[in-house]
Amino acid sequence: MFLKDYWYVAAWSHEVGREPSARRILDVPVLMYRQEDGVATAIDDRCPHRRAPLSMGRILGDDVECGYHGMRFGPGGACTHIPGQEKIQAAAKTPAFPLVERHGFLWIWIGNEEMADREQVIHFWPPTYCFLEMNVRPAGATDPKENRRMVVLSPITPETEKSHHQFLCFYRNFELDNEELTKTMMDEIHRTALEDTEMLEAQQRNMDADPPGFTPINLRVDQGPIAARRMIETLLAEP
Repeated sequence: MFLKDYWYVAAWSHEVGREPSARRILDVPVLMYRQEDGVATAIDDRCPHRRAPLSMGRILGDDVECGYHGMRFGPGGACTHIPGQEKIQAAAKTPAFPLVERHGFLWIWIGNEEMADREQVIHFWPPTYCFLEMNVRPAGATDPKENRRMVVLSPITPETEKSHHQFLCFYRNFELDNEELTKTMMDEIHRTALEDTEMLEAQQRNMDADPPGFTPINLRVDQGPIAARRMIETLLAEP
């Protein structure tokens, strides 16, 4: 019934404080509260013991204490204390949900936690420098150390009006000593570049055969390339 692998607004930032705050989201009972350092956290609002609502308990430090039998759970959902029992079994935990604070809201991820956050930004500088930056991290992660950054630098130098030289450079900030990973990633980038070459050459042949005055349609995804072309046209028009 729901699109789960998306971010949803769970609450206004000011709604969640040091007291337990309960809300049902995508038909899941969720408990939200702030840790002592002010960071907001979200866990399933059901104690794994007898399913009592954890929101009916109290916040102790960074943990929530179940109001029924006194079990305590940390921000990650793991049990940290069981009254009258020293050993805590691995099953004594409740699901935790990524919760991120942005723009006055608390955003929650109810879906698959492996569906890592990803952003891709392409920078362009005249005349022909492209800088592709990709950042991948676990969903909801806020620690910069968890960020996996990959960069592709692609300088292009014209050969003729219809051909060019392209140079590919790849950088990353993780597993720098993993030679096998380096080779795999470079092979993939090279394979992608060869696929692009085949398509670009086919496009050029069709463009050469187009009738005079033909104008291709543009899509929303073309906004970046169009802006780059306009920058170059502006520079070419300068005296």
